[in-house]
Amino acid sequence: MKIFVTISTIVCLLIQLSVHAQNPNAKGQQQKAEKAIATEVQKTEKAATKEVEKQEKKAEKQVQKVEKQAQSSKDTVEKISKEKEQKAEKENKKPIDTAAHKGNAYGTQKTVEGKEFGQQRAAEAKAQKQQKTDALSKKTTQADSTIVEAEKKIKTAKEKLAKDKKTLTVEQYNEREKKINRAEQELELYKQKNQKAKEKAKE
Repeated sequence: MKIFVTISTIVCLLIQLSVHAQNPNAKGQQQKAEKAIATEVQKTEKAATKEVEKQEKKAEKQVQKVEKQAQSSKDTVEKISKEKEQKAEKENKKPIDTAAHKGNAYGTQKTVEGKEFGQQRAAEAKAQKQQKTDALSKKTTQADSTIVEAEKKIKTAKEKLAKDKKTLTVEQYNEREKKINRAEQELELYKQKNQKAKEKAKE
């Protein structure tokens, strides 16, 4: 766009130069016009070279970006092919002695088999469940004691509010009453959660 504006300016100056060239009295004006044209040409050349340099830099950056992407995709392809080769090698090499090769998966290459294995797994599952229920019941008993303490605090706060009712303003009284009500609501929610946890522990 800048180049177009510059070129149109040069064309206008050339037209002006040709018009003034026909007038014999306008030699000074002709020289001024020639200088103006020369400066405009220089500006245009500079702008064009800057634009070309910008485009070259952009192209260079894009080429580098594409090269990086190509390299990363090449690396991933090589990595995948290596993994496939290693997997194929592992599949081809099966252990001859299964007792020497112990796995971590349940039911494969284990020392205990059949009924004994099933009983062992069931015992482990029962022990895990018992641990969870014990931890849950411990938490519920702690929650019960917390609930009792909170109820005591709310009760004392209500009693104190009733005593201080005469000395407090209406706004102060209402604000404290709201705080106590909020605490009671939160305590009720906590009780419900604790009750659900107790029921879950019984299951």
